[in-house]
Order: sequence, then structure tokens, then C-alpha cells
Amino acid sequence: MLGIGAVIAILLLMLQAIRTIVLRRGTPLLEALEGLARMAVITALGVALLNALAVASDALTTEIMELAFGNRDELVDRLGAVLVLDGGTGLTWTAVLLFSLIAFLVGLVQGALLFVRQAAIPIQAMLIPIAAAGQVGSSGSRQWSVRLWTSIVALIAYKPMAALIIAVGFAELEGGNDIADVIRGVVTLVLSVIALPALIRLLNPI
Repeated sequence: MLGIGAVIAILLLMLQAIRTIVLRRGTPLLEALEGLARMAVITALGVALLNALAVASDALTTEIMELAFGNRDELVDRLGAVLVLDGGTGLTWTAVLLFSLIAFLVGLVQGALLFVRQAAIPIQAMLIPIAAAGQVGSSGSRQWSVRLWTSIVALIAYKPMAALIIAVGFAELEGGNDIADVIRGVVTLVLSVIALPALIRLLNPI
């Protein structure tokens, strides 16, 4: 991808040179030279920064899950207890099955989203040089890198945020004493599914 990024940078540099000639001002060429410097920095440090953020995200997620659920054996026992809602909430077995099914489906969707996340991050890493090449061009192409890093930060932050929301949801289910607590816990679990688009919308103005 470095080669593709270099080709795009050269083409954008040529366009900026043409703009300089047409406008008879040196501003476009100066912007292109500044963009080349930014492109070099982003390309050199981008993948390392992405990797560091991904490692920090995984470490934070592990810490959240361990604080919320303990070790693996304890996690299985507690999840099983929550899924059958054996806390004396007074729910009928139909309601228990319905809420347990919703929690199970949320788990399936989360698994699929995390799989997509793991597949997308390496692709985003390869796109960093191409997006960085946009720094050489005008204001429109300079947004390439901003938009790419917005999606990168959203995907990386999604995993610990989803873990935190799930931990809160299961805590509400586990400690629920009535149907209101159970519904609140299930709604919280469902919210973890929409955390990713919410993050993208939140970071988009950056």
C-alpha cells in the first residue's frame, strides 16, 4: 500500500502544481509540501500507533471482564445463573425464556461484530498510507486521513465499551429483584450492540 500511497501523492502534487500555475499563487504548492511532511509522519507512525491502541484496548477489555466476572470458571457459572434468571424475580417461565433468548442473541451479534472488528483493523492499517497521501491535496482529500482515523478509533474503542455495557447489563440482571430490574438489564445488553454506530457518530465531527 505504500506504493499506491506514493502514486496518489505524486498525482495530487501534480494537481497542486497545476493549481499554482492557474491561480498564480504559491499557496497550493506550499500546502502540498506541508502535506508531504504530514504524510511522512502519519505513514511512519500510523501503524505503530494503531497497534498500540489495539493492545491497550484488549488489555482494558480483559481488565473490565475480570473485574466484572472473575476467572473463566466463575464467568461460566455466573452467566448460566443470569441466563436462567434464578434470582427470584417472580417472572413466568415464558418471560424467562424470552429474556434469556434476547441475551443469547445479543451475544451472537456481539460475536459477529467483534469478528468484523478484528478483520477490519488490519485492512484499516493497510489504508493508512493511502489516506495519508490525501494530505498532499486540497481540503477534500485531506479529510481522508481524518475519516479513516475516526473509524479506527471507533473500532478500537468499541471492544472495551461493549465489555463495559455488557458487564453493567449482566450486573443488573444478576442483582435484579423484580421485572423492572430485569427489563433494564436486558435493555442495557441490547445497547451494547449499537455502541459501534454510536461511537462513529460521536467521533465523526473530529
